[in-house]
Amino acid sequence: MKTKNSKDISEIKEVRRLSNLFTQRNGRRPRIMIAEPITASLKKDTKIKASIYADLGFDVDISPPFENAKDIVKQAIESDVHILCVSTNNNHDYVAAIMEEFDYQGNTNIKLILGADLTEQHNSFLLETGTTTIFPKQTTTIGVARSILEVLLAN
Repeated sequence: MKTKNSKDISEIKEVRRLSNLFTQRNGRRPRIMIAEPITASLKKDTKIKASIYADLGFDVDISPPFENAKDIVKQAIESDVHILCVSTNNNHDYVAAIMEEFDYQGNTNIKLILGADLTEQHNSFLLETGTTTIFPKQTTTIGVARSILEVLLAN
């Protein structure tokens, strides 16, 4: 019988396998930028997430706290990330501003994922405007990483 720990280890191995597959196909590791734009109080959590993503095979960038949508999108484009991961405090207007900025700056390649607990109406709106995936805040970083890699490998 598998314990919770062995299940976690097998999931980590699977995420690393997907990361290696992405690297083989694309000649570089998957690159993610983590943005916690609304508050600086999550700085420690952001660093922990960044460490986990790095351990799973990602190159990681972190945006400074309190950045506006224009600066976050500019950094993501300049860093040539594949994924922009934004944690929101139920602020769908901010995410919409990021999507508008992506359009304005001509981005067509960066996938936007959200860590948010939004209403179904807001989720629908954001998915319609170009957000790739919305994860509830309680989703594990390993689970998010696996889903990200599956989306990247499908394209």
